[in-house]
Amino acid sequence: MRNDSEQKHKGHGKGIRFTLSLALILTLIFSLAGCDGLNLGGKQPKAKSIAEAAENSLTALQTGDFESFASYLEEGNELLHVFAAMEGESIPEMDKAYQLFCSQQSDMEFTIGEEVENLHGMIYIKVKTRDYGSSIYEAMLDALEKQAKEGGDVYTNVGGWMEQGISSAQMGEEEEAKADYAAKNGGYYLQHRGYPDLEFLNVLTGGFYDYADVTMTVCTYEEEGYSLRYDIAAVGDTIISFLKKEGIDESLVDLSLVEQFKLEQEQRCDMLSGIYGSVLVEDGMVFTTFGVDFSAANQTDLVNAGIVSGAYDTSFAEYLSLSSTISGFESDGIDCVTTPQYEEE
Repeated sequence: MRNDSEQKHKGHGKGIRFTLSLALILTLIFSLAGCDGLNLGGKQPKAKSIAEAAENSLTALQTGDFESFASYLEEGNELLHVFAAMEGESIPEMDKAYQLFCSQQSDMEFTIGEEVENLHGMIYIKVKTRDYGSSIYEAMLDALEKQAKEGGDVYTNVGGWMEQGISSAQMGEEEEAKADYAAKNGGYYLQHRGYPDLEFLNVLTGGFYDYADVTMTVCTYEEEGYSLRYDIAAVGDTIISFLKKEGIDESLVDLSLVEQFKLEQEQRCDMLSGIYGSVLVEDGMVFTTFGVDFSAANQTDLVNAGIVSGAYDTSFAEYLSLSSTISGFESDGIDCVTTPQYEEE
């Protein structure tokens, strides 16, 4: 199960570099071979203990009573906008995926354990549910590869591959984590801001929580005879993959060589872990595509090739920052649009 929780909301990170050159991107490919929460209106039943509150809350989730489960969540918990999709439109691009996720929660099984010694409010809970994290990740990579090689928008359509990942998720192994139910305001509230809290939320949701604020940012630049586009998938501020598509007018290219170049390009990229690429002819333009799964690609090669601005870590502070990347792109005259738009905490 993937767990990107630690780096989702840190303040600073590395960025993807913008290079305005079709020749350069071809060289790079070849050289690599060497929110405020939503109030759903629920009310908690009285509980005499943390264990009883945990039992009540998870039973509500399991039985589809999302309004009651939401009463245990505080503002800023990403699951609030997920459950709101069951009441109507919440995040239009994502609602079908959210509704599918919610409909499968009856498969979740849980066992309430003992309270954690010397840690007031924390209790051990075992959960068995679908492995959404791995399945969503694979769906993203399938979409990235398909769009890199065939064009279209299957990767850009983040709601589409989220829905595909959720629909194909299989039951995972039972896992145990510590849940923090803070007693305040006459009730118990499941915490979500610390790393142990995020760990439990990912155990509870089979890794789905990491993707509950996933976005797709499309950055574009065009001038006569030239087109550049980046599609960037991120969770929180952390970039997890991207697809670069760069093209020139077909009048500048010997079209008789395109098919051979396409074959060679795909073969080279297929030899590399986490790298996808091809050559496409669309709308009078010849494009090269270059996709990267940043958790699998060789970091040294990416840094040396100038794709990223420095070494990064997929678990700690030196992550690839979406906000830093957008800032750098916009300073170079590249327009960026991020969807969906989540309410800020």
